[in-house]
Amino acid sequence: MKKEDYWYIIAESKEVDVYQVVSRSLFGEWLAVFRGPDGKVSVLQDKCLHRTAQISRGKVTNGKLQCPYHGWTYDQAGMVVGVPSMGP
Repeated sequence: MKKEDYWYIIAESKEVDVYQVVSRSLFGEWLAVFRGPDGKVSVLQDKCLHRTAQISRGKVTNGKLQCPYHGWTYDQAGMVVGVPSMGP
C-alpha cells in the first residue's frame, strides 16, 4: 500500500482553535490547518495559488483562510472565494 492510502494525525483538536492557523509538515509537504465556519477542521496545502506565499501565516476570518501576501481568501475546500484586487 502507498502512504496516500492511510490517515495521519497532523494535529490534535485542541491545537486548532477558531481563528487560528497551524502549519505542519507531512512527508515533506507543508500544510495549513484551520477551522471552518462550522468548526470542522480543514487542511490545505500551505501555499497560495497566486504567489505561493505560506497561507499559514495568514488569518482565519469567518471560517475562511486569507493569504498574508495579497489577501486571497480560501474556503474549507481550498477554493478561492475572494480576491481583494477584484472588488466585491
